[in-house]
Amino acid sequence: MKNLILCLFALFVTACATTSEMDSEMDVEPGEQTAESVPQPDPSTPIIIKPVPNTPPSAQKPMQAKPEPSRQSTIIIKPKTQAPPKSQASVDVIKPQVKPGPAPVPAPVPSPAPKPRPTYHADVDVEKFLNSFGSSEEKKALDRLNDNDITPSQIKSILKRLPNKNMGPKGLRRTEQITSKGKSYSYALYVPKSARANDSYPLLIMLHGAGSSGTTAIDRWVERMGDDFIIACPTYLAGAWWTRNAELLVLNLIKKLKSQYPVDPNRVILSGVSNGAVGAYMIGTFNPDIFAGLAPIAGTITERYMNFLVNLNNTPIYIIHGKYDPIFPIKFSQRIHRILSDMRYPVVFREHQEKGKAHGGHFLPQSEVSGLVRWMKSQKRPGNSKVVRMTREANHLNRVQWVQVTKGKQLAALQVPGPEGEPLLVRDGKIATLFAINRKNNTIEVMGENVLEYDIYLNSDMVDFDKPVSISHQKIVREKNQLIPGEKKLVFKSIVPRDIGFLLRDYKNYRDLSRLFEARITISLVKDVNLASLHGLNPR
Repeated sequence: MKNLILCLFALFVTACATTSEMDSEMDVEPGEQTAESVPQPDPSTPIIIKPVPNTPPSAQKPMQAKPEPSRQSTIIIKPKTQAPPKSQASVDVIKPQVKPGPAPVPAPVPSPAPKPRPTYHADVDVEKFLNSFGSSEEKKALDRLNDNDITPSQIKSILKRLPNKNMGPKGLRRTEQITSKGKSYSYALYVPKSARANDSYPLLIMLHGAGSSGTTAIDRWVERMGDDFIIACPTYLAGAWWTRNAELLVLNLIKKLKSQYPVDPNRVILSGVSNGAVGAYMIGTFNPDIFAGLAPIAGTITERYMNFLVNLNNTPIYIIHGKYDPIFPIKFSQRIHRILSDMRYPVVFREHQEKGKAHGGHFLPQSEVSGLVRWMKSQKRPGNSKVVRMTREANHLNRVQWVQVTKGKQLAALQVPGPEGEPLLVRDGKIATLFAINRKNNTIEVMGENVLEYDIYLNSDMVDFDKPVSISHQKIVREKNQLIPGEKKLVFKSIVPRDIGFLLRDYKNYRDLSRLFEARITISLVKDVNLASLHGLNPR
Protein backbone atom coordinates (compact mmCIF):
# COMPACT_ATOMS: atom_id res chain seq x y z
CA MET A 1 0.00 0.00 0.00
CA LYS A 2 2.80 2.27 0.91
CA ASN A 3 4.49 1.58 -2.37
CA LEU A 4 1.32 2.41 -4.22
CA ILE A 5 1.10 5.77 -2.60
CA LEU A 6 4.71 6.59 -3.50
CA CYS A 7 4.11 5.65 -7.14
CA LEU A 8 1.06 7.86 -7.32
CA PHE A 9 2.99 10.77 -5.81
CA ALA A 10 5.78 10.34 -8.36
CA LEU A 11 3.26 10.36 -11.18
CA PHE A 12 1.71 13.51 -9.71
CA VAL A 13 5.05 15.33 -9.60
CA THR A 14 5.80 14.31 -13.17
CA ALA A 15 2.46 15.61 -14.34
CA CYS A 16 3.00 18.92 -12.63
CA ALA A 17 6.36 19.40 -14.29
CA THR A 18 4.88 18.57 -17.70
CA THR A 19 2.06 21.06 -17.14
CA SER A 20 4.57 23.79 -16.23
CA GLU A 21 6.47 23.26 -19.48
CA MET A 22 3.29 23.34 -21.50
CA ASP A 23 2.18 26.56 -19.87
CA SER A 24 5.43 28.24 -20.86
CA GLU A 25 4.78 27.34 -24.49
CA MET A 26 1.18 28.54 -24.59
CA ASP A 27 0.16 31.97 -25.87
CA VAL A 28 -0.80 34.39 -23.12
CA GLU A 29 -4.42 35.32 -23.12
CA PRO A 30 -5.39 38.95 -22.88
CA GLY A 31 -5.42 40.11 -19.30
CA GLU A 32 -2.83 37.57 -18.23
CA GLN A 33 0.65 38.56 -17.04
CA THR A 34 3.90 37.29 -18.42
CA ALA A 35 7.19 37.21 -16.70
CA GLU A 36 8.20 40.30 -18.52
CA SER A 37 5.09 42.17 -17.40
CA VAL A 38 5.59 41.36 -13.77
CA PRO A 39 7.53 44.02 -11.97
CA GLN A 40 11.07 42.81 -11.44
CA PRO A 41 12.47 42.94 -7.99
CA ASP A 42 14.94 45.56 -6.99
CA PRO A 43 18.39 43.97 -6.81
CA SER A 44 18.88 45.64 -3.49
CA THR A 45 15.74 44.04 -2.05
CA PRO A 46 16.46 40.92 0.04
CA ILE A 47 14.95 37.66 -1.14
CA ILE A 48 13.46 35.31 1.47
CA ILE A 49 12.76 31.65 0.49
CA LYS A 50 10.32 29.73 2.67
CA PRO A 51 10.08 25.88 2.21
CA VAL A 52 6.65 24.36 1.91
CA PRO A 53 6.09 21.78 4.67
CA ASN A 54 5.50 18.14 3.66
CA THR A 55 1.91 17.26 3.82
CA PRO A 56 0.85 13.66 4.32
CA PRO A 57 -0.96 12.18 1.36
CA SER A 58 -4.08 11.78 3.36
CA ALA A 59 -4.30 15.44 4.01
CA GLN A 60 -3.97 16.34 0.37
CA LYS A 61 -7.08 17.56 -1.40
CA PRO A 62 -8.26 15.75 -4.50
CA MET A 63 -7.19 17.21 -7.77
CA GLN A 64 -9.45 19.83 -9.33
CA ALA A 65 -10.42 20.06 -12.96
CA LYS A 66 -7.82 22.64 -13.42
CA PRO A 67 -5.08 22.06 -10.96
CA GLU A 68 -2.87 24.87 -9.76
CA PRO A 69 0.81 24.31 -10.31
CA SER A 70 2.80 23.61 -7.26
CA ARG A 71 6.46 24.34 -6.53
CA GLN A 72 8.82 23.28 -3.91
CA SER A 73 9.60 26.87 -2.91
CA THR A 74 7.71 30.18 -2.90
CA ILE A 75 9.62 33.42 -3.56
CA ILE A 76 8.40 36.35 -1.46
CA ILE A 77 9.87 39.81 -2.28
CA LYS A 78 9.84 42.34 0.54
CA PRO A 79 10.93 45.91 -0.15
CA LYS A 80 13.19 47.76 2.25
CA THR A 81 11.30 49.25 5.08
CA GLN A 82 11.01 53.02 4.47
CA ALA A 83 9.10 55.77 6.21
CA PRO A 84 6.08 56.51 4.01
CA PRO A 85 5.67 60.08 2.82
CA LYS A 86 3.45 62.18 5.03
CA SER A 87 0.89 62.55 2.27
CA GLN A 88 1.13 58.92 1.03
CA ALA A 89 1.55 56.68 4.09
CA SER A 90 1.00 53.34 2.37
CA VAL A 91 1.94 53.95 -1.28
CA ASP A 92 5.32 53.13 -2.74
CA VAL A 93 6.36 55.58 -5.45
CA ILE A 94 9.16 54.68 -7.79
CA LYS A 95 10.79 57.94 -9.01
CA PRO A 96 12.78 57.94 -12.23
CA GLN A 97 16.45 58.56 -11.88
CA VAL A 98 17.63 61.80 -13.57
CA LYS A 99 21.22 62.16 -14.59
CA PRO A 100 22.67 65.35 -13.21
CA GLY A 101 23.29 68.01 -15.91
CA PRO A 102 25.62 71.02 -15.83
CA ALA A 103 25.10 73.36 -12.92
CA PRO A 104 22.78 76.22 -13.87
CA VAL A 105 24.53 79.57 -14.47
CA PRO A 106 23.26 82.06 -11.92
CA ALA A 107 21.64 85.18 -13.35
CA PRO A 108 23.90 88.23 -13.14
CA VAL A 109 23.20 90.34 -10.13
CA PRO A 110 22.57 93.92 -11.27
CA SER A 111 24.98 96.42 -9.79
CA PRO A 112 23.38 99.03 -7.59
CA ALA A 113 22.37 102.20 -9.40
CA PRO A 114 24.97 104.96 -8.96
CA LYS A 115 24.08 107.70 -6.61
CA PRO A 116 22.90 110.79 -8.47
CA ARG A 117 25.64 113.38 -8.85
CA PRO A 118 24.83 116.54 -6.93
CA THR A 119 23.93 119.50 -9.09
CA TYR A 120 26.95 121.70 -9.75
CA HIS A 121 26.46 125.46 -9.90
CA ALA A 122 29.38 126.84 -11.90
CA ASP A 123 28.22 130.43 -11.44
CA VAL A 124 28.92 130.13 -7.70
CA ASP A 125 32.58 129.25 -8.30
CA VAL A 126 32.90 131.94 -10.97
CA GLU A 127 31.78 134.54 -8.44
CA LYS A 128 34.11 133.09 -5.80
CA PHE A 129 37.01 133.37 -8.25
CA LEU A 130 36.19 136.99 -9.11
CA ASN A 131 35.69 138.02 -5.49
CA SER A 132 38.74 136.21 -4.09
CA PHE A 133 41.78 138.08 -2.85
CA GLY A 134 44.32 135.27 -2.83
CA SER A 135 45.73 132.76 -5.27
CA SER A 136 44.69 129.85 -3.00
CA GLU A 137 40.99 130.76 -3.21
CA GLU A 138 41.31 131.31 -6.94
CA LYS A 139 42.92 127.88 -7.42
CA LYS A 140 40.22 126.03 -5.46
CA ALA A 141 37.42 127.63 -7.47
CA LEU A 142 39.29 127.03 -10.73
CA ASP A 143 39.97 123.36 -9.86
CA ARG A 144 36.27 122.74 -9.26
CA LEU A 145 35.38 124.37 -12.57
CA ASN A 146 37.93 122.18 -14.40
CA ASP A 147 36.82 119.01 -12.56
CA ASN A 148 33.28 119.61 -13.82
CA ASP A 149 34.49 120.18 -17.41
CA ILE A 150 33.23 123.75 -17.59
CA THR A 151 34.16 125.24 -20.99
CA PRO A 152 35.26 128.78 -21.90
CA SER A 153 31.95 129.27 -23.72
CA GLN A 154 30.08 128.41 -20.53
CA ILE A 155 32.27 130.79 -18.53
CA LYS A 156 31.53 133.64 -20.94
CA SER A 157 27.82 132.92 -20.75
CA ILE A 158 27.96 132.99 -16.94
CA LEU A 159 29.89 136.27 -16.90
CA LYS A 160 27.37 137.92 -19.19
CA ARG A 161 24.39 136.92 -17.09
CA LEU A 162 25.85 137.67 -13.66
CA PRO A 163 23.49 140.07 -11.94
CA ASN A 164 24.73 143.62 -11.48
CA LYS A 165 24.41 144.08 -7.74
CA ASN A 166 26.33 147.35 -7.66
CA MET A 167 24.45 150.48 -6.71
CA GLY A 168 26.10 153.06 -4.50
CA PRO A 169 24.53 156.26 -3.21
CA LYS A 170 22.58 158.32 -5.73
CA GLY A 171 22.32 162.03 -6.35
CA LEU A 172 25.06 164.68 -6.21
CA ARG A 173 28.04 164.01 -3.95
CA ARG A 174 30.83 166.61 -4.00
CA THR A 175 33.52 165.18 -1.72
CA GLU A 176 34.01 161.52 -2.59
CA GLN A 177 37.47 160.05 -2.00
CA ILE A 178 39.66 157.65 -3.95
CA THR A 179 43.12 156.25 -3.21
CA SER A 180 45.61 156.00 -6.05
CA LYS A 181 49.27 155.04 -5.60
CA GLY A 182 48.84 155.37 -1.86
CA LYS A 183 47.51 158.94 -2.01
CA SER A 184 43.98 160.18 -1.43
CA TYR A 185 42.22 162.33 -4.02
CA SER A 186 38.74 163.85 -4.07
CA TYR A 187 36.17 163.76 -6.82
CA ALA A 188 32.62 164.96 -7.31
CA LEU A 189 30.02 162.45 -8.45
CA TYR A 190 26.50 162.59 -9.80
CA VAL A 191 24.34 159.47 -10.13
CA PRO A 192 20.78 159.90 -11.48
CA LYS A 193 18.19 159.25 -8.78
CA SER A 194 16.31 157.04 -11.23
CA ALA A 195 19.33 154.73 -11.69
CA ARG A 196 18.74 151.04 -10.97
CA ALA A 197 21.24 148.24 -10.47
CA ASN A 198 19.94 146.16 -13.38
CA ASP A 199 20.25 149.05 -15.84
CA SER A 200 23.46 150.35 -17.44
CA TYR A 201 24.46 153.97 -17.71
CA PRO A 202 27.08 155.82 -19.73
CA LEU A 203 29.86 157.43 -17.74
CA LEU A 204 31.33 160.87 -18.37
CA ILE A 205 34.75 161.67 -16.88
CA MET A 206 35.23 165.45 -16.98
CA LEU A 207 38.69 166.91 -16.27
CA HIS A 208 38.85 170.49 -14.99
CA GLY A 209 41.30 173.25 -15.95
CA ALA A 210 44.08 174.89 -13.99
CA GLY A 211 41.90 177.33 -12.08
CA SER A 212 39.06 174.96 -11.27
CA SER A 213 38.25 171.71 -9.47
CA GLY A 214 35.92 168.80 -9.74
CA THR A 215 33.60 170.30 -7.14
CA THR A 216 33.07 173.52 -9.12
CA ALA A 217 32.92 171.86 -12.52
CA ILE A 218 30.27 169.23 -11.86
CA ASP A 219 27.26 171.55 -11.54
CA ARG A 220 27.56 172.79 -15.12
CA TRP A 221 27.85 169.27 -16.52
CA VAL A 222 24.92 167.89 -14.53
CA GLU A 223 22.82 170.68 -16.01
CA ARG A 224 24.07 169.92 -19.53
CA MET A 225 23.83 166.12 -19.45
CA GLY A 226 20.68 165.68 -17.38
CA ASP A 227 19.88 162.26 -15.93
CA ASP A 228 21.23 160.26 -18.85
CA PHE A 229 24.81 159.97 -17.53
CA ILE A 230 26.75 159.13 -14.41
CA ILE A 231 29.20 162.04 -14.16
CA ALA A 232 32.51 162.07 -12.29
CA CYS A 233 34.79 165.13 -11.96
CA PRO A 234 38.08 164.30 -10.19
CA THR A 235 40.31 167.00 -8.73
CA TYR A 236 44.04 167.14 -9.39
CA LEU A 237 46.45 169.84 -8.29
CA ALA A 238 46.80 172.63 -10.92
CA GLY A 239 44.94 170.47 -13.38
CA ALA A 240 48.22 168.79 -14.38
CA TRP A 241 46.46 165.92 -16.12
CA TRP A 242 49.44 165.12 -18.35
CA THR A 243 51.37 163.39 -15.54
CA ARG A 244 51.53 159.66 -14.92
CA ASN A 245 50.04 160.10 -11.45
CA ALA A 246 47.05 161.93 -12.89
CA GLU A 247 46.61 159.28 -15.56
CA LEU A 248 46.57 156.48 -12.95
CA LEU A 249 44.09 158.48 -10.87
CA VAL A 250 41.64 158.62 -13.80
CA LEU A 251 42.06 154.93 -14.67
CA ASN A 252 41.59 153.85 -11.05
CA LEU A 253 38.52 156.07 -10.73
CA ILE A 254 36.92 154.39 -13.75
CA LYS A 255 37.58 150.94 -12.24
CA LYS A 256 36.12 152.02 -8.91
CA LEU A 257 32.95 153.43 -10.47
CA LYS A 258 32.47 150.26 -12.54
CA SER A 259 32.62 148.23 -9.33
CA GLN A 260 30.15 150.48 -7.45
CA TYR A 261 27.63 151.47 -10.11
CA PRO A 262 25.98 149.98 -13.23
CA VAL A 263 28.41 151.60 -15.68
CA ASP A 264 28.22 150.54 -19.32
CA PRO A 265 31.87 149.80 -20.25
CA ASN A 266 31.10 150.50 -23.90
CA ARG A 267 29.93 154.06 -23.18
CA VAL A 268 32.69 155.77 -21.21
CA ILE A 269 33.47 159.29 -22.47
CA LEU A 270 36.61 161.22 -21.48
CA SER A 271 36.46 165.01 -21.80
CA GLY A 272 38.24 168.05 -20.40
CA VAL A 273 38.59 171.82 -20.70
CA SER A 274 41.94 173.66 -21.02
CA ASN A 275 44.46 171.58 -19.03
CA GLY A 276 41.72 168.97 -18.82
CA ALA A 277 41.75 168.81 -22.64
CA VAL A 278 45.48 168.07 -22.51
CA GLY A 279 44.67 165.21 -20.16
CA ALA A 280 41.90 163.95 -22.48
CA TYR A 281 44.43 163.78 -25.32
CA MET A 282 47.21 162.20 -23.26
CA ILE A 283 45.17 159.64 -21.32
CA GLY A 284 42.93 158.90 -24.29
CA THR A 285 45.69 158.27 -26.84
CA PHE A 286 47.64 155.98 -24.47
CA ASN A 287 44.49 154.04 -23.41
CA PRO A 288 42.23 154.29 -26.44
CA ASP A 289 40.27 151.06 -26.09
CA ILE A 290 38.84 152.06 -22.67
CA PHE A 291 36.81 154.92 -24.11
CA ALA A 292 33.86 155.20 -26.46
CA GLY A 293 35.03 158.71 -27.36
CA LEU A 294 37.24 161.67 -26.44
CA ALA A 295 36.15 165.32 -26.28
CA PRO A 296 39.03 167.78 -25.71
CA ILE A 297 37.85 171.40 -25.40
CA ALA A 298 40.15 174.43 -25.68
CA GLY A 299 43.35 172.41 -25.29
CA THR A 300 45.98 170.59 -27.31
CA ILE A 301 49.24 168.58 -27.22
CA THR A 302 52.73 169.16 -28.53
CA GLU A 303 54.07 167.72 -31.77
CA ARG A 304 56.01 164.99 -29.99
CA TYR A 305 52.84 163.52 -28.50
CA MET A 306 51.06 163.73 -31.84
CA ASN A 307 52.95 160.53 -32.73
CA PHE A 308 50.44 158.68 -30.53
CA LEU A 309 47.36 159.85 -32.42
CA VAL A 310 47.85 156.64 -34.44
CA ASN A 311 46.22 154.82 -31.51
CA LEU A 312 42.84 156.48 -32.16
CA ASN A 313 41.91 154.56 -35.29
CA ASN A 314 38.96 152.95 -33.43
CA THR A 315 38.23 155.78 -30.96
CA PRO A 316 36.12 158.74 -32.16
CA ILE A 317 37.17 162.24 -31.09
CA TYR A 318 35.22 165.53 -30.93
CA ILE A 319 37.47 168.63 -30.83
CA ILE A 320 36.26 172.12 -29.90
CA HIS A 321 38.73 175.01 -30.09
CA GLY A 322 38.36 178.79 -30.39
CA LYS A 323 40.02 180.63 -33.22
CA TYR A 324 41.04 183.40 -30.81
CA ASP A 325 42.33 181.23 -27.99
CA PRO A 326 45.34 183.07 -26.49
CA ILE A 327 46.46 180.21 -24.21
CA PHE A 328 46.52 177.21 -26.51
CA PRO A 329 47.03 178.35 -30.09
CA ILE A 330 44.47 176.79 -32.42
CA LYS A 331 47.16 175.80 -34.94
CA PHE A 332 47.94 172.72 -32.86
CA SER A 333 44.31 171.54 -32.93
CA GLN A 334 44.18 172.25 -36.65
CA ARG A 335 47.21 170.06 -37.19
CA ILE A 336 45.71 167.26 -35.08
CA HIS A 337 42.60 167.48 -37.24
CA ARG A 338 44.64 167.14 -40.43
CA ILE A 339 46.59 164.15 -39.13
CA LEU A 340 43.45 162.29 -38.10
CA SER A 341 41.63 163.17 -41.31
CA ASP A 342 44.56 162.01 -43.45
CA MET A 343 44.43 158.64 -41.65
CA ARG A 344 40.64 158.60 -42.15
CA TYR A 345 39.98 158.35 -38.44
CA PRO A 346 36.59 159.28 -36.90
CA VAL A 347 37.10 162.94 -35.99
CA VAL A 348 34.86 165.99 -35.60
CA PHE A 349 36.54 169.39 -35.44
CA ARG A 350 34.60 172.46 -34.25
CA GLU A 351 36.40 175.81 -34.59
CA HIS A 352 34.35 178.63 -33.06
CA GLN A 353 34.77 182.39 -33.52
CA GLU A 354 33.56 183.58 -30.12
CA LYS A 355 35.50 185.52 -27.51
CA GLY A 356 34.96 185.40 -23.79
CA LYS A 357 35.30 188.26 -21.35
CA ALA A 358 38.20 186.79 -19.42
CA HIS A 359 40.25 184.61 -21.78
CA GLY A 360 39.23 185.47 -25.30
CA GLY A 361 38.36 182.31 -27.20
CA HIS A 362 39.63 179.99 -24.45
CA PHE A 363 36.29 178.54 -23.28
CA LEU A 364 33.29 176.43 -24.30
CA PRO A 365 30.60 178.58 -25.91
CA GLN A 366 26.99 177.78 -25.14
CA SER A 367 26.37 177.47 -28.86
CA GLU A 368 28.61 174.38 -28.97
CA VAL A 369 27.06 172.55 -26.02
CA SER A 370 24.02 170.96 -27.66
CA GLY A 371 26.03 169.43 -30.53
CA LEU A 372 28.64 168.10 -28.11
CA VAL A 373 26.02 166.53 -25.83
CA ARG A 374 24.28 164.83 -28.76
CA TRP A 375 27.60 163.41 -29.93
CA MET A 376 28.45 162.12 -26.43
CA LYS A 377 25.09 160.38 -26.10
CA SER A 378 25.46 158.67 -29.47
CA GLN A 379 28.88 157.11 -28.92
CA LYS A 380 29.33 153.43 -28.25
CA ARG A 381 32.63 151.62 -28.25
CA PRO A 382 32.91 148.92 -30.92
CA GLY A 383 33.90 145.33 -30.24
CA ASN A 384 37.23 143.89 -31.27
CA SER A 385 38.18 145.63 -34.49
CA LYS A 386 39.58 143.94 -37.55
CA VAL A 387 42.51 146.38 -37.67
CA VAL A 388 44.49 147.64 -34.67
CA ARG A 389 47.16 150.32 -35.01
CA MET A 390 49.40 151.54 -32.23
CA THR A 391 52.48 153.53 -31.35
CA ARG A 392 54.08 152.89 -27.94
CA GLU A 393 56.83 154.22 -25.69
CA ALA A 394 58.43 152.59 -22.65
CA ASN A 395 55.92 154.00 -20.10
CA HIS A 396 52.89 152.83 -22.06
CA LEU A 397 53.12 149.20 -23.15
CA ASN A 398 49.56 148.31 -22.14
CA ARG A 399 47.20 146.37 -24.36
CA VAL A 400 45.13 148.00 -27.11
CA GLN A 401 42.14 145.78 -27.91
CA TRP A 402 43.63 142.37 -28.81
CA VAL A 403 47.29 143.36 -29.32
CA GLN A 404 49.99 144.35 -26.84
CA VAL A 405 53.59 145.38 -27.46
CA THR A 406 55.63 143.99 -24.57
CA LYS A 407 59.20 144.79 -25.67
CA GLY A 408 60.66 147.36 -28.01
CA LYS A 409 64.03 148.32 -29.40
CA GLN A 410 65.62 151.27 -27.55
CA LEU A 411 62.25 152.84 -26.78
CA ALA A 412 61.89 156.39 -25.49
CA ALA A 413 60.47 156.91 -21.98
CA LEU A 414 58.29 160.00 -21.95
CA GLN A 415 56.93 161.80 -18.92
CA VAL A 416 56.22 165.44 -18.22
CA PRO A 417 56.78 166.33 -14.54
CA GLY A 418 53.97 167.71 -12.41
CA PRO A 419 53.20 169.17 -9.00
CA GLU A 420 53.74 165.90 -7.10
CA GLY A 421 57.44 165.73 -7.86
CA GLU A 422 57.32 163.23 -10.70
CA PRO A 423 60.79 162.79 -12.19
CA LEU A 424 61.48 163.94 -15.71
CA LEU A 425 61.88 160.59 -17.42
CA VAL A 426 62.29 161.93 -20.90
CA ARG A 427 64.64 159.42 -22.37
CA ASP A 428 65.36 159.95 -25.99
CA GLY A 429 64.72 156.86 -27.96
CA LYS A 430 62.51 155.26 -30.52
CA ILE A 431 58.77 154.80 -30.88
CA ALA A 432 57.42 151.28 -31.46
CA THR A 433 54.87 151.03 -34.24
CA LEU A 434 52.65 147.99 -34.81
CA PHE A 435 49.76 147.30 -37.18
CA ALA A 436 47.74 144.08 -36.83
CA ILE A 437 45.02 142.76 -39.14
CA ASN A 438 42.69 139.85 -38.42
CA ARG A 439 41.85 138.29 -41.80
CA LYS A 440 38.95 136.25 -40.31
CA ASN A 441 40.23 132.94 -41.71
CA ASN A 442 42.46 132.13 -38.73
CA THR A 443 45.14 134.30 -40.31
CA ILE A 444 46.62 137.36 -38.59
CA GLU A 445 49.06 139.68 -40.31
CA VAL A 446 51.36 141.94 -38.29
CA MET A 447 53.73 144.72 -39.35
CA GLY A 448 56.07 146.37 -36.89
CA GLU A 449 58.92 148.81 -36.41
CA ASN A 450 61.19 148.79 -33.35
CA VAL A 451 59.14 145.89 -31.92
CA LEU A 452 60.90 142.96 -30.25
CA GLU A 453 57.97 141.12 -28.68
CA TYR A 454 54.20 141.31 -28.73
CA ASP A 455 51.13 139.39 -27.57
CA ILE A 456 48.06 138.42 -29.60
CA TYR A 457 44.87 137.84 -27.57
CA LEU A 458 42.23 135.54 -29.04
CA ASN A 459 38.62 134.55 -28.48
CA SER A 460 36.09 132.44 -30.37
CA ASP A 461 34.65 135.52 -32.11
CA MET A 462 38.01 136.10 -33.78
CA VAL A 463 39.24 132.59 -34.67
CA ASP A 464 38.14 128.98 -34.92
CA PHE A 465 40.01 127.22 -32.09
CA ASP A 466 39.55 123.83 -33.77
CA LYS A 467 41.85 124.91 -36.60
CA PRO A 468 45.46 126.13 -36.63
CA VAL A 469 46.04 129.87 -36.21
CA SER A 470 48.63 131.44 -38.52
CA ILE A 471 50.52 134.65 -37.75
CA SER A 472 52.82 136.34 -40.23
CA HIS A 473 55.15 139.25 -39.48
CA GLN A 474 56.61 141.99 -41.68
CA LYS A 475 59.27 144.39 -40.56
CA ILE A 476 58.48 148.01 -41.41
CA VAL A 477 61.35 149.90 -43.00
CA ARG A 478 61.39 153.69 -42.83
CA GLU A 479 62.71 155.40 -45.97
CA LYS A 480 62.44 159.13 -46.58
CA ASN A 481 59.74 159.53 -43.92
CA GLN A 482 57.73 156.73 -45.46
CA LEU A 483 56.95 153.34 -43.92
CA ILE A 484 57.66 150.48 -46.33
CA PRO A 485 56.77 146.88 -45.40
CA GLY A 486 59.61 144.41 -45.66
CA GLU A 487 59.63 140.66 -46.24
CA LYS A 488 56.69 138.73 -44.80
CA LYS A 489 57.52 135.66 -42.69
CA LEU A 490 55.34 133.06 -41.02
CA VAL A 491 56.14 133.22 -37.30
CA PHE A 492 53.41 131.02 -35.86
CA LYS A 493 51.07 128.24 -37.00
CA SER A 494 49.44 125.87 -34.53
CA ILE A 495 46.27 124.88 -32.74
CA VAL A 496 45.76 127.25 -29.82
CA PRO A 497 44.24 125.76 -26.62
CA ARG A 498 41.52 127.67 -24.79
CA ASP A 499 41.95 128.19 -21.07
CA ILE A 500 39.22 129.14 -18.57
CA GLY A 501 41.86 130.23 -16.04
CA PHE A 502 43.29 132.76 -18.46
CA LEU A 503 39.78 133.94 -19.35
CA LEU A 504 38.77 134.51 -15.73
CA ARG A 505 42.02 136.24 -14.72
CA ASP A 506 41.87 138.57 -17.71
CA TYR A 507 38.26 139.50 -16.98
CA LYS A 508 39.04 140.00 -13.29
CA ASN A 509 41.74 142.49 -14.24
CA TYR A 510 39.79 144.47 -16.86
CA ARG A 511 36.11 143.81 -15.95
CA ASP A 512 35.21 144.24 -19.60
CA LEU A 513 32.56 141.95 -21.11
CA SER A 514 33.40 143.16 -24.61
CA ARG A 515 37.00 141.97 -24.23
CA LEU A 516 36.68 138.34 -23.11
CA PHE A 517 39.81 136.55 -24.29
CA GLU A 518 40.39 132.80 -24.00
CA ALA A 519 44.05 132.48 -25.02
CA ARG A 520 47.18 134.47 -25.75
CA ILE A 521 50.09 133.93 -28.13
CA THR A 522 53.43 135.62 -27.50
CA ILE A 523 55.57 136.33 -30.57
CA SER A 524 59.24 137.01 -29.79
CA LEU A 525 61.51 138.59 -32.38
CA VAL A 526 64.52 138.97 -30.09
CA LYS A 527 66.68 136.13 -31.43
CA ASP A 528 64.85 134.73 -34.38
CA VAL A 529 61.76 135.94 -36.14
CA ASN A 530 60.46 132.35 -36.17
CA LEU A 531 60.49 132.00 -32.37
CA ALA A 532 57.02 131.96 -30.85
CA SER A 533 55.51 130.72 -27.61
CA LEU A 534 52.02 129.86 -26.46
CA HIS A 535 50.46 131.26 -23.31
CA GLY A 536 47.06 129.60 -23.54
CA LEU A 537 47.71 127.08 -20.77
CA ASN A 538 50.07 129.04 -18.53
CA PRO A 539 49.13 132.70 -18.84
CA ARG A 540 51.24 135.26 -17.18
